[in-house]
Amino acid sequence: MSNTFAPPLSDDCYAEYYRLRKAASTMTSETVAWFQKNSKMLVEGMLSQFEQREVFYMLSVGSGEGDLDLEIIQSLLPYLQQYNLKLKYVAIEPNSTHRNLFIKNLKNLTLDSSFEFEIRDSYFGKTRDFEKDNTYDLILLIHVLYYFEDFYTPVRQALKQLTPAGKAVIVHQENVGIPELQRQYMMALKGDEAELLTTEDIRKRLEQEGCDYTYESVNAHLEITEYLAGSEQGTKILSFCMECDLRHLEKQKLEQLYHSCQDLASFDRNGKAFISEPIGVFILPSPSTQTRQSFRALEDRDPVQDYWQLAKEYDWLNLFSKVTSEEKSINLLDIACGNGRWLKALQLYVDFQYQDKSIVCDLLDPHREAITNASQTLKAPFQLGQKYEIEIQKAHLKPASYDVIWSMHGFYMINPGTLPAIFDQCCSLLKSNGVGLIALATRKSFYVDFYSRYLDAFFEGKGERFTSAEDVVATLLEADIQHRVSKIIYEEKIHSNNLSALEHYIKVESTVNSFNQEIESEKLSCTKDICLDDLMSHPKTKKYLESLVRGSFYYFPQEVWLVSFNN
Repeated sequence: MSNTFAPPLSDDCYAEYYRLRKAASTMTSETVAWFQKNSKMLVEGMLSQFEQREVFYMLSVGSGEGDLDLEIIQSLLPYLQQYNLKLKYVAIEPNSTHRNLFIKNLKNLTLDSSFEFEIRDSYFGKTRDFEKDNTYDLILLIHVLYYFEDFYTPVRQALKQLTPAGKAVIVHQENVGIPELQRQYMMALKGDEAELLTTEDIRKRLEQEGCDYTYESVNAHLEITEYLAGSEQGTKILSFCMECDLRHLEKQKLEQLYHSCQDLASFDRNGKAFISEPIGVFILPSPSTQTRQSFRALEDRDPVQDYWQLAKEYDWLNLFSKVTSEEKSINLLDIACGNGRWLKALQLYVDFQYQDKSIVCDLLDPHREAITNASQTLKAPFQLGQKYEIEIQKAHLKPASYDVIWSMHGFYMINPGTLPAIFDQCCSLLKSNGVGLIALATRKSFYVDFYSRYLDAFFEGKGERFTSAEDVVATLLEADIQHRVSKIIYEEKIHSNNLSALEHYIKVESTVNSFNQEIESEKLSCTKDICLDDLMSHPKTKKYLESLVRGSFYYFPQEVWLVSFNN
């Protein structure tokens, strides 16, 4: 007699099928690549709390066999060691097969005294099994929320156990690919949908709970060639995906699942079949950090948070102290100063009362009215210096004149081909210990990404795209100019009913780009007649904008690189 439902996976089957599924998917490798790329960002902002400590505490909930965690640890250790920090790693893994293999792998590693580990057979969030009073700088919840009756329970507990500047990272599957199959067939195959959970569910709950977070989507795919070929290995892989052992069901009951896999699959030139299964990464700051960083001064009337983010995420006082020389003042050049939005935010959020030297600020911008407006924002210790009504490409300034040169969101409309000459000029203008800084959004950011989509939708891809932070870094690398990148990641949150704010952000800040075009008569010719309805109704831009909605709000992703360089 055939089984009505497939049985659940035993611990041994779970471990075996997990390894097969992992080998068939790029999910693990893409997750590792994300952490390798962003490990520095995860640690930055915590360093001030380590003045009285020597240990960085990391917790992994549901570590599995630990292969992923070991890669993450190896990406973190070099950065922590720069600050003479030891890493204390604690893992929670109740599956004995996974746990024993993890311990075995750890014992085979050659580890120095800067790394300590502990693997626990316990359950996160249960008083009798885990010490709730311990705090951690980084807590990982990677593909583990499926296994909790209420997935927000471990999230809530993780937030409680973060240090004041700590972060929790959730990695989870998005709602396409395997989740589509789960929604369609899990009830029929295993009799319940208990472990059906996607990033969309997590987003909605975080929104309900009032959690601040940033989010990033990461592409990944699962090879299902073996399953479509009818092999036992392929069936085991799909069994893990469906959270039940499909080997115990008759083939007739699996026919619809098989055909759906065929429909979802894409095939390469060698005939291999793949299903897209992107993952999402949530970064949640400590609740105490959320309270502190969510506050903007009442005097801050800027419609967006870009300059506030820049002001609070960098040690500006330290910058000016480093470039201080025997001269009576510090000389600063503000390139593409615009109406002074950056200068206004800097002076609002940074306390310069103990700055003993004046900062003479030369303003450079092609628009006279912008320079006039920017000059009116300056307060002590800032003093107005020279005014240059010109583009930096055409300016002829005295070499070795400046301690600091910066441009904050001012390079979007500079032709990338002119960047080498501009940086050559900037380096020549810096004094021997001077510092240059460029703040610009990356290609992943809404500003740059949406304008490219806008050109594709309305102008068949024709037109100059915005210069990005990646263009700046590529130029510095090519010129062999020493530089450092600080990443500032955030989201601009606007209610879907606030049409005036949406129009300002999508059209003025992004499409028209007010960072560079702040004079009404000078707005970009290809965007001056566009309206919000056009942007919200075109199929290409509409689909993208709708993807940014969570609940009743739009969340516009921004990743800004603050690039510092020396001559």
